[in-house]
Amino acid sequence: MFRVGHSMARCLSHFLTSETGAVAIDWVVLTAASVGLSLAAVMAARGGAVSLGADIDASLTAAGVADLAYDSGRFDPLHMPGMSYWQNHADAMHGHWLQYGGDLTGWTSLHDAAYRMDIMAAAQHPWMVDALGPDGYALDLIGEPGQHLSIEQPHSVAAGQPATVSFQAANAFNSTMNVYWGNQLVGTFDAVPVNSFQTYTIPVTGGGGDGSNRLRFESTGGDGWRGVYLANVEVN
Repeated sequence: MFRVGHSMARCLSHFLTSETGAVAIDWVVLTAASVGLSLAAVMAARGGAVSLGADIDASLTAAGVADLAYDSGRFDPLHMPGMSYWQNHADAMHGHWLQYGGDLTGWTSLHDAAYRMDIMAAAQHPWMVDALGPDGYALDLIGEPGQHLSIEQPHSVAAGQPATVSFQAANAFNSTMNVYWGNQLVGTFDAVPVNSFQTYTIPVTGGGGDGSNRLRFESTGGDGWRGVYLANVEVN
């Protein structure tokens, strides 16, 4: 009996101290834990990526690619969504894009919004290409015969900060215009060169006039059909 009991005790002791099966059990436990952690990490990263993607998509949708690319001072009709345009193919000499109703993108029309606005395509006029480039455009400040245009836009200039209004202008015949900053007259143009664009600069101060920093161009004269041609307006 003693020998049998002693043998069983030795077997039990060997089983309890043996590491042969323990290693296998340890790997199973460690592998399961590793897989669990990996799945948790993937799910967390996936959730964050999906959320970030949604935020980026919403931002791009709100910004609008056309809005980001458009420079309102160039009067480019190809980047004015919502406006009604047609090109005057029957009169290549004038090469107008004719716009009906509403405002020019980036500008507020102070005249009757139903007036036609004519935008000149420089590609149709060799003398315009020299100053504006083949892809340039200019706004004719007399749209329909005898209808003078007046447009304005606000600018972010800190009070007291000096700035410069720059633009290019040309004349068709005897056209004239006024320029306002903050509702204050800052320039009268009654000798603009005919069929030749000239660059003009006007120094202004943020908060000048009524403090609105609104830049306005107003047609004051012409031959009834054509006004001052205005292009590449900037405030720096």
